[in-house]
Amino acid sequence: MLAILPFFLLFIFPALGFVGIYLGGVWLWATPLVAFGLLPVLDFLAGETSARIETTDFGLDAANLIFWIYVPAQLILIGFGIARVHELPWVLAAVTVGSITGAIGITLAHELVHRREVRFNLLGQLLLAMVCYGHFAIEHVLGHHSHVATPKDPASARRGENVYRFMIRSFFGGLASAWDIEANRLKRKGQSSVSGSNRCLRTWSVSVAFAVASLFFGGIQGLGFFLLQSLIAIFLLELINYVEHYGLSRCILANGKPEPVQLWHSWDSHSRLSGWLLIHLSRHADHHKYPARPFTKLEGSAESPVLPVGYPACVLLATLPPLWYLVMHPRLDRFSQKFEAS
Repeated sequence: MLAILPFFLLFIFPALGFVGIYLGGVWLWATPLVAFGLLPVLDFLAGETSARIETTDFGLDAANLIFWIYVPAQLILIGFGIARVHELPWVLAAVTVGSITGAIGITLAHELVHRREVRFNLLGQLLLAMVCYGHFAIEHVLGHHSHVATPKDPASARRGENVYRFMIRSFFGGLASAWDIEANRLKRKGQSSVSGSNRCLRTWSVSVAFAVASLFFGGIQGLGFFLLQSLIAIFLLELINYVEHYGLSRCILANGKPEPVQLWHSWDSHSRLSGWLLIHLSRHADHHKYPARPFTKLEGSAESPVLPVGYPACVLLATLPPLWYLVMHPRLDRFSQKFEAS
């Protein structure tokens, strides 16, 4: 049980968000300054785990407490922001909340949409609906995991592709992919793609309900707050997507199909602190090799390429394309040479 406790550190961020919205003023800066200023430094100072760790199963009952606490906390945080929207600089408040719903909320949603239990899957979809990105649950699991590190995957960044061009391609490509997946699924069942059975439409309708509630309780500023925090959250998600597979590709076999997904098709990070805060999302190679594994069982990989720093610093680095290329391309080249030699 004690081994799961470090993962509860992620609740620092919604706590900071509540404090910022309640007190206002300079306290609204607390979350973005900690997330994008202090955290990359602390992540570096906390050091790394070993290259490969046999992770002890902490027990899902203990681990699942994180989700049962966080989901209502995020819902209340957004509602609190809307309730206070006329008393605060709402743009800054939206940046504060979006930093949390993007970095923490979508990370937890990512774990939950991979779960087979309906209740946890629905919790993941609810988190995504809070940031207007419900279709991610479909595209990520059924699209991205099938086509990762191939030209068919909009969420795999290509070498030399800057993050801003990638975001446009990933956003619209993921949207189209999710719709195609659902339309084809319903077609096989003899159902219309424009119906209540379409999971894209269902999650989008929940987002619309959130938007209408935001408008009703907070007026135009309330709606603006909700939409802007969603945009910030999506921006952070796509930043992380960019980092996770940048420049990596699967070989095409003689039958014209890509090779099976391997541990060297994702970038890993062994940073200890961000591993806790992001519930081992940074053990990304093992996640793609074994998508059904809960975060409590994910292992670090000695076979995958390793990011130069943890996720918090990498996403900042990615926003500066020339610097990103300067750091990452030699690393890509060295890994390719090592891979070919082996």
